[in-house]
Amino acid sequence: MDLQEHYNSMYDNAVRRFKEGACEPDAWIDAAGDSRMGLTLRLRPDRQVVNRIQHFLNAARELEPNQYFYGEENIHVTVLSIISCYPGFSVSDIVVADYVKAINESLVGIGPFNLTFRGITASPSCIMVQGFMEDDALEVLRQRLRANIAKSGLEESMDKRYTLQTAHATVLRLKQKMENRDGLLQLLDKYRNNDWGRSSVTEVELVLNDWYHQPDRTSVLKRIPLLE
Repeated sequence: MDLQEHYNSMYDNAVRRFKEGACEPDAWIDAAGDSRMGLTLRLRPDRQVVNRIQHFLNAARELEPNQYFYGEENIHVTVLSIISCYPGFSVSDIVVADYVKAINESLVGIGPFNLTFRGITASPSCIMVQGFMEDDALEVLRQRLRANIAKSGLEESMDKRYTLQTAHATVLRLKQKMENRDGLLQLLDKYRNNDWGRSSVTEVELVLNDWYHQPDRTSVLKRIPLLE
């Protein structure tokens, strides 16, 4: 897959939908009683990258203050959604050590790697920072995880929604219709090709998370270093 072409297609479709007034707000954000939880392996961009993203989000917040903005604590790239969020899932339903074992097996020979964050893309419901792989380390890790977790017989719902092939970070979700659509579109255009920086990935996190990785509902179960 040509990743830039994929991001371009997403962006063009989303902007068209925004201009038509056909955005897709997420009615579940802040909903009382949302018990959807899941299990995710994720990575975190470097602090300098996150700081630059927050500068963009501060500008977006001035235009659309009632949307949902990701903070420093929950901006991430999903390595793999192992158990997609569903109502009532609890960490007591699984043996965390079994998943850590499968992850460690998948990481053999995969040392630290780099991701470059450049530009933004979008869907009708959210804004994302584009991430690009500098080598095949992330894709190899994903393929190994799929194989090792599947053969282990552990609970999983990998790739049920779609097969993850990108390295994006979702940074803004729509909670309601846009109040300043033209202003936000101008901001998106300004940051369309912005250089957010390069991140060295030295560890991954296995987390119990809600749909939005909200800090008060997300628990880091295990941090796993990528060894040289």
